[in-house]
This record gives sequence, C-alpha cells and structure tokens, in this order.
Amino acid sequence: MSARASRQRSQGGDRPSPFELCVYVVAGLHVLAGGYIAATGRLPVDPGISGPRVRLLLAAGVSAGPSVLVLLGALGLRRTAYPDPDWRHVGGWYLAGVGVGAATLAWLVVGTGPADPVPVPGELRATWLVVAGGLGGASGFVLGAWRGRAARSRHAPARLLATGDQAAWLFDPEHSETLYVNPAYERLFGQDTEELVDDPRAVIEVVHPDDREALRDGFDRLADGDPVEFELRANPDDGFGRWVWLSGWPVTDGDDRDTVACVARDVTSRRTHRERLVRLHDATRELFRAETEEEAARKATDAAEEVLGLRLNTIWLHDDERDELISTAASAAAEAASRPLPRFKTGTRLAREVYESGEPQVFNEVRVAPGGPNAPTRSEMVLPLGEYGVFMAGSTTTGPLENWQVSLGKVLAANVEVALARIEGTRELEESRRALERRNERLDEFTSVVSHDLRNPLAVARGHLDLVGEECDHESVETIDSALDRMGTLIDDLLTLAREGEAIDEPQSFDLGDHVRDCWAGVETGEARLAVETDTTIEADPSRLTQLFENLFRNAVEHGTTADDPVTVTVGSLPRGFYVEDDGPGIPPEKRGSVFEAGYTTEREGTGFGLSIVQTIAEAHGWDIEVTEGSGGGARFEVTGVTVY
Repeated sequence: MSARASRQRSQGGDRPSPFELCVYVVAGLHVLAGGYIAATGRLPVDPGISGPRVRLLLAAGVSAGPSVLVLLGALGLRRTAYPDPDWRHVGGWYLAGVGVGAATLAWLVVGTGPADPVPVPGELRATWLVVAGGLGGASGFVLGAWRGRAARSRHAPARLLATGDQAAWLFDPEHSETLYVNPAYERLFGQDTEELVDDPRAVIEVVHPDDREALRDGFDRLADGDPVEFELRANPDDGFGRWVWLSGWPVTDGDDRDTVACVARDVTSRRTHRERLVRLHDATRELFRAETEEEAARKATDAAEEVLGLRLNTIWLHDDERDELISTAASAAAEAASRPLPRFKTGTRLAREVYESGEPQVFNEVRVAPGGPNAPTRSEMVLPLGEYGVFMAGSTTTGPLENWQVSLGKVLAANVEVALARIEGTRELEESRRALERRNERLDEFTSVVSHDLRNPLAVARGHLDLVGEECDHESVETIDSALDRMGTLIDDLLTLAREGEAIDEPQSFDLGDHVRDCWAGVETGEARLAVETDTTIEADPSRLTQLFENLFRNAVEHGTTADDPVTVTVGSLPRGFYVEDDGPGIPPEKRGSVFEAGYTTEREGTGFGLSIVQTIAEAHGWDIEVTEGSGGGARFEVTGVTVY
C-alpha cells in the first residue's frame, strides 16, 4: 500500500471493511453493557474491598476492560493501514472468540450431565455472559491479528505478482500448458491472458515481426534448459513501439525441470533515453569537428532540436568589444518566431542574467520571468556556456520541461562550451605556430647574416691585419687581433645558441656514463678530475647533449680551479635526470638566477653564452635545469624531466 493510502487509513479517510466495522460494533456493545453492569452493581465483588469507588472501578474493569482493549487494538491496526483482506481474520476470530466464551459459560451454567450445574443466580447469568464474551472476544482478536499477519506474509508473493507492473507467467517445458499468468501481462503485451493460457507461445504473435524469430529461438533454448534474456518490441496496440525486457529460466525441483518462468517489464523509457544519449554522443562528435564558433553553434542548435525535442533554441555568443550577447545560430522555428533576433546588453533579460551569474535557469512560464513578457517561448531553459555565452532552448507551450530534457540540455551545453574552448585554443595555437614560424624565419635570416655576412668581413679584416703585422710592429696590432678573436668566438656562440634551440625530433637511447667520459675527453681540462657516478641509460640527442656537458665542464674548470687545488667535477643520477657538480667556490645565491641569461659572465674574456646555451639545449629536450649548491659547497646543475631507464 502506498504512503498516501497509509496516511488516509491512519487519518480515517476511507471506509472500514465490514469485518472491521463488525469489530467496532460488537466491542462497543460489550463496553456499553459492561458499563451498565458496573453502574448497577450486578457484578459481585469481594465485600472486603473497601470503598464504593474501588468496587465500581473493579467491576468496570472486569466487565468492560477486555472490550475496551479490543477497540484500542482495532484503532491501532487502522492507523497502521491494516489491509482489508486481513480484517477477515481479525473480525472472524473476534466473533468466534465472543461466541466461544459465551457458549463455554452457558455450558458450565446449564450443565450437560448428571452433575449439578454451576450455581449462578439468575440475575447474574447475563452479567457473566458479557464478561465471558468479552474475554473470549479479546483472545480471538489477538489470535486473529496474528493469523492475519501470518497470512499476509504467506500470500505476499502472490499479491506482488497480481498487483505489480512486471508481467510474469509459468508454463511447462513442452509449451503445452500455461500454469500461471498475472494481470500485468495483458497491460504490457496488449493480449488477453486467456490466449496465453490456451497457448504458451501466443506471446510471439504480439511482438514485432522482426523480433519473432529471436523469441522462437529463445523458447527453444528454454525447452533445452538454458536461460534467455533479451529486449524486443511488443504490443500491436501501440504499433509495436513498446520495448520489453524479457527474461526466462527453467525452474527445477531437485534434478527435475518441471516449469519454465518468464518475467517481462516495460523498458521503453530506458531504451528511449539510451537512444537519446547515442544521438547526444553523435552530436558531440560533430561539435568537436567544428572549426569556427559559428559552425559549432549551428551544429548545437541542430542537436538540441533532435536530442531534446525542443524546436525553439538559439546560441548567443558574447562580443567582448561591444559587451553584448549576439545570436550566432538559431533553429528555423526560433528565427521564424522572432525576427530579428535581439541583442542582450546589460540588464535583467534572461540571457544576460544567466551569462553574468553562470547559473542555469529553467522556466515553465517565461512570461512571468524578468524580461520575458514578450518572449516567443513559453517554457524554456537558459544554460550558461561559460565565458562564451548562453544556450537557450524552449517550446511555445506552457508546462514543465521534462527532467531528461533539462539534464541532457545541461550536458549538451557543457559539450558546446568545451567545443568553443577547443576552437579558441586551436586558433590561439595556430596563431602561436604562425608567430613561431615567423620567428624561426627571422632566426634563420639572423643565422645567415651571422654565418656569412659577418664572417666574411671578419676574415677580410684578419687578412689585412696579418699584412699590417708584417710591415708594422705596433702594440695595437695585438689588441686588434684579440678583438677579432673575441668577435669570432661571439659569432660561434651565437650560431650555437640559435641552432641548439630547435626541438628534438628523434632522441636516441645511450649510456649516460660512457657519453660523459667521451665529452670530458673533448675538453681542455688541465689537471681537473672527473667522477662518474651513474650507470643509467637516457634518451637525448647525442650531439646536443655533448655540447651541454662540454659547456658545463668548461664552466666548472674555468670558475672552479684555483692555483693550489684543481677542481673535481662529478656527474651523477637523479630519479628523473642527472646532475653536474664541482667542488669549487660555487655561485652565490643572489647570482644563481642570472647565470643562464645570455651575455652574463664574470670573466673579462668570456662571452656569457655558455650557460645560456646549456639552458637552451635542455629546453629543446623538454627538460628543466636548475643551479644550486653542491655537496662540497661548489656549483651544482640539476637537469630533470629526462627519460631514464
């Protein structure tokens, strides 16, 4: 029984059954009779009990008490929504208890044999009959309530099958006899239950022709003892538009299979929702193929009409320059209903309010909403698209939008927002790519100028300087020669910096320790020492990694070696990379942030590009590099983000 029915029963809002009414009437008469008996003093009590009030209360309790308890119990059952069918047990056993109690007393009073009857005065016999009937009725009421609840539990499965929404039927494995079919079968399949009783395979006639062969095969598998489960279209009264989930299985008794059970339920709404989700998924894939905001908006309005079943839908995108929401796409019905489509500036219009708050709004009557009296729609939902705008979908009829429309509309709006963000990101990425191409073109031009247009004049200047040196012995010649050497070194470093910054296309795997030793051998290190504390394999571009190590080694030797103590350089492993450290004087903390800047140097003859090239090579690999203090107080360079094995 539903909660509403239970509240009605508890409040006395429905009529009692005949058996319940009988309990009230008989028990009420007993209470009245008991009260009369107590008031007239016809019930003998112990004279030793002092006080007339005490004797009156005792007499009333004995004569009317059991029936009062019966009335209270009946009202309690009524408040618990006791089912009408179970009142037959309560009422029947109560009346039987009254009768048995009265009959037992009559038998004791009148007697059935040669023995003398119980000596009860004539004026008290009616009184004792009332008392005996009340006691017997109370006992019968308790027994009836217990028997009623036991019967309810025993018959609950049958009631469930008789009143449930699922169709259920039983038949023998040979399909010759239908043993049981519940009323829900006729409602679900549109076929009279008598037809199924006559022929267990009659259900095949009320399923879609395309599904009948599958159902026949299912019945054959059931006959072989295999369970089946599938979905099919049924009910010709609905044009076979009702989807039914059907499950069948053999029912065994020990080793014998004597019955086959089938259960079916309506899954049309679930199937329809699943189909809507498929259409939404397909529409989302189309959305993500859009290349412009206008194309995405147009596909979204088409999807809204197909998936949500709402003909009036529009996409409004925000114009940053004008600070307006401008209609970017609209369904044909929306365009026909409102020509021209408005623009939403600041104010209380629905679209603007949702855009600024970011909270979706659903209106079952748009005309009562702010700014809605002139709207062509009557029921509508307005959903935000983040920073991009709003999505509006509705119909020309007043009434609540379905929950599935609102939930799927929110999913569609979220997908539109993602699609717009993707388009914006793709456009920004394309702009960045074009800017990078332009920068690379300028870099190539710069490299060409440096490698040719500067090297050639430099070579000419060096050649003339050599001629001047042969004819003139002046200290300026040496100064000019030193300046030309420095210019050549600068050109080499600039070219290296430009070329090493290109992205790594095909990294190679190799042993880090062996590569470090080869790099050390290619650098003028004097008396400096190398300690290799790694046996890992990494992925990198070998030639560029060589340049990185050579620059770090030169930096350590130049800045870490002292007159009395040559520097020791250590290369070791990190969880996702490696480090290069020395035991020299190190780099002060306040200067560590500047060492990678192009042109930064503490040596008069240095170019300041060595560590900048190191950072450029690391970034070209997608690595991170950081300078810190070494374990011995020197400089330590940590390279992380490396693919290691």
